[in-house]
Amino acid sequence: MNLKRSLFSLLVFLLVGGMAIAGGAKEAGEKPQVKLVYMTAGDVNMLALGQNVIGPQLAAKYPDISVMTVHTGPGNAGSQRIYEKLDAENMSNKETWDIDVAKVHQIFLKWAMEKDLLLPYAKEIDTWQYITSPFAKSSLGVNVEGYVMPMFHSQTALAYNPDYVKDPPPELRGAGRVGKSQSREVRF
Repeated sequence: MNLKRSLFSLLVFLLVGGMAIAGGAKEAGEKPQVKLVYMTAGDVNMLALGQNVIGPQLAAKYPDISVMTVHTGPGNAGSQRIYEKLDAENMSNKETWDIDVAKVHQIFLKWAMEKDLLLPYAKEIDTWQYITSPFAKSSLGVNVEGYVMPMFHSQTALAYNPDYVKDPPPELRGAGRVGKSQSREVRF
């Protein structure tokens, strides 16, 4: 296994609970404490997911493991910060990197795949057999099969009030009436 691409190998263990790694012992006779760095792009709810769900549940199951969640911010900019950190560590030729696991947006995969920063781990996890999302195979036109485990899919809706937007773009015209808001039609 290429150590420079091992950051996502730990995600396998986080997702399926099969982690068995060791760190330095605190004192003689004590079990070693392992500290994982989980970096997440996204809104503050992704920070809360790491701090209030992933970290505590992993620590409850594996008391010798703690998770430090680092939030890099929303959208592509948050994913870009994670990418820049990994790219810098790759260029430094360090044997090990600071980030153990990352939750990123799709655009990150294009950047990371171009620089060969990822380890193909996904097909080794027990839950791979249940993955049906096409985004587990292709992300923004990039073949990512075996490198990712999609967590969820986000959608975006554009809404406008025709009382205020008199000339919407042609793509939005006739998209459909979704309801009335205070006796006004709202479309998206």
